[in-house]
Amino acid sequence: MELLENIISENYKDNEQTALLNSIDNLRSLWIKKMKLKDEKQRAREKFVKEMEDNNDKKLSDIAEMENKLQEVDFYMKKHNKEKYNYEILRIAKDNEDFLFKKDRIKLEIEYEKKNVEQLRNENSELSKNEKNCLDKFFLNTEKSEEMIDSMIKIFEGKIVSLKKIQEKLSMAHSKLGDYKKKHAEIEEAEKNYRKAIELYPGNSIAYNNLANLLADLGKFSEAEAYYNKSIELDPKNSKPYNGLGILLSDQGKLQEAELNYKKAIELDPKYSKAYNNLGILLSDQGKLDETEFNYRKAIEYDPTNSPAHGNLGLLLANKGKIDEAMDYYRKAISFDSKNSMAHNNLGVLMYNNGDIDEAEVYYRTAIELNPKYSMAYNNLGFLQAHKGQKEAAEINFKKAIEIDPNNKHAISNLSSLSNLTNDLTNDLSNLTLSNNLCNISNNLSNISTLSNLTYLIEKK
Repeated sequence: MELLENIISENYKDNEQTALLNSIDNLRSLWIKKMKLKDEKQRAREKFVKEMEDNNDKKLSDIAEMENKLQEVDFYMKKHNKEKYNYEILRIAKDNEDFLFKKDRIKLEIEYEKKNVEQLRNENSELSKNEKNCLDKFFLNTEKSEEMIDSMIKIFEGKIVSLKKIQEKLSMAHSKLGDYKKKHAEIEEAEKNYRKAIELYPGNSIAYNNLANLLADLGKFSEAEAYYNKSIELDPKNSKPYNGLGILLSDQGKLQEAELNYKKAIELDPKYSKAYNNLGILLSDQGKLDETEFNYRKAIEYDPTNSPAHGNLGLLLANKGKIDEAMDYYRKAISFDSKNSMAHNNLGVLMYNNGDIDEAEVYYRTAIELNPKYSMAYNNLGFLQAHKGQKEAAEINFKKAIEIDPNNKHAISNLSSLSNLTNDLTNDLSNLTLSNNLCNISNNLSNISTLSNLTYLIEKK
């Protein structure tokens, strides 16, 4: 520049020198501004690229670690189903706010640089051809830098997608863990896992349905209904929330709406055994016995191991007087689920009526062992003991039945009759009542009472 100024001072007139020197000053100022901006952009670019490379390496490592841990979850959950497994492996949901923040920051930087370029173009619109060429080279470098940043953003957005997929997997893992915890009666922990699953992936229809089932068990009906509806909204083709909502509505006496939901569940899944069973129960309450039997048999057809459906069909057949066939279905119900306390109790009733007193007692005691709060099983055992002359034992069981269910009219009547008996039990037992009408346990949605005779089971899942 100094050499150029000397040449001008030696070869041009004063007025020409002034114009040329002013032009040189403008060019010098522009050059300095350009170099300063170029250096700043270069430093910013190098810093950003390094940060992105370091960050991407870390995220790749995190994702690999997450996937490995998820495989470990699946291994324990699906193969071993062990109670002692590493719960900490699920605490790997990473906060992705840093991703989103950097993404927004990069976009702002690009917009800022574009404004700088436009400003330079506008400020120097009167430059010479050579000066414009000089600036164009700088603009070209700037555009290439923008392209590189855009490319980095695409890579970055790909990582965001990968992270979301990992979060979906984590959500499903939490939902499965909630199922496991619920199965092992860890209700509070199960609820936490279902809610965490929804937090990680708000589109998890299964988690909403499972949480609704749990809340219904806890008696939180309004919240449960909201979650069933949310599950249906997220996945209208998922039959299970329709079945769960049907149970909830049935318990509230909304039988027509309940029936529509059961039928919708069956429409979506024509082989949904549990929905057929629940529809059968609802139809039984309406006195539609032929339709009831049809649905119970459909439930068994599509799931031959469905213990509640076998027990419920046994109940229907017993009410029709087909005792031998009913007993066969109760035995099948127990064979498929040895913890089916109602099948044990109901089979005990039929055994007692057939005169198999000792065998009936075994079934009553098993029912109580499986469900210590089974009021009617205590009453039935007390009735049997009274007829065997075991007055004190009978009294204890009648009182236990009333303690569990103060509205158990059979136990109340039997206790009153027992206290008025003479020592001649054989002649004074006519007032005792065997509980054919069993209790209504509507508040936990796992069982409901029948209109006559024994008890049947309703199914959620």
